Amino acid sequence: MVDIFRPAPACVEIVQQAIAKGVKSVWMQLKIINLEAARLAEEAGIEFCSDSIGGMFGFYFGAQIPQSFEEVKAANQERFKRFFHLMLADGVFLAPSMFEAGFVCIKHDAQALEQTLASAKRAFAALA
Repeated sequence: MVDIFRPAPACVEIVQQAIAKGVKSVWMQLKIINLEAARLAEEAGIEFCSDSIGGMFGFYFGAQIPQSFEEVKAANQERFKRFFHLMLADGVFLAPSMFEAGFVCIKHDAQALEQTLASAKRAFAALA
């Protein structure tokens, strides 16, 4: 089995190499994007992107998902800080830096996720 944790453009070559070596299973990082969060940000006119794998997620105030440390640094850190503090004031505890990952676990039920999205909607509106 080959697990791929690379940007999408690199995957074709890796899969071709796996096929050539007779690998029977290839798993690629899921590009699961929270469409609701993205929609809320877009409606508020905020440049925003997110990515996740399993229960781990990250989000950035930039045009695209960063692929390097330098690209994370280029995202809007001031907007992230403001968003973080708005969410914190509303009772949502997120990772305090764009350089860290957040995690969702089994204890985060539908109600908690709905409350988080409602808080995000208020925070995006305040940032607009």
